Amino acid sequence: MTLNPNSYTKQPWEEETIKIDFTERLAAGDSLSSALVTIWEGTTEKTTEMIGSSSVENPYVIVKLKAGEDGINYSLRVRATTSNGGKYEEDLVVRIRQIGQ
Repeated sequence: MTLNPNSYTKQPWEEETIKIDFTERLAAGDSLSSALVTIWEGTTEKTTEMIGSSSVENPYVIVKLKAGEDGINYSLRVRATTSNGGKYEEDLVVRIRQIGQ
C-alpha cells in the first residue's frame, strides 16, 4: 500500500489527529494488533516531541501530531503487526509550515 496522499502539512502550534488506513494491506479476517509510530528529522528521532499519542483502531493507526519546527519536513514511520503475523510499514512526510505571522 502506498499512502495517498504521501505527505501531510500542519502548522507548528497545531495538534492534529490523523488516521493511517491499513485496509488494503489486511487479508480477510486479519486485523491490526499493534503499531509502533516514530517520527524523524533526518537521522534524529523526534517522537517524544512530536507524537502526542498513537493507538490502533482497526483498520486504522491513529496518531496525534504536535509541535514541529517551521520549514522542516519530518518522516513519520508506522510499523504495524497483525493478528495473522503480518508486518507492515508505511511512511508519511509531515511538513511543518507556519502560515501568516
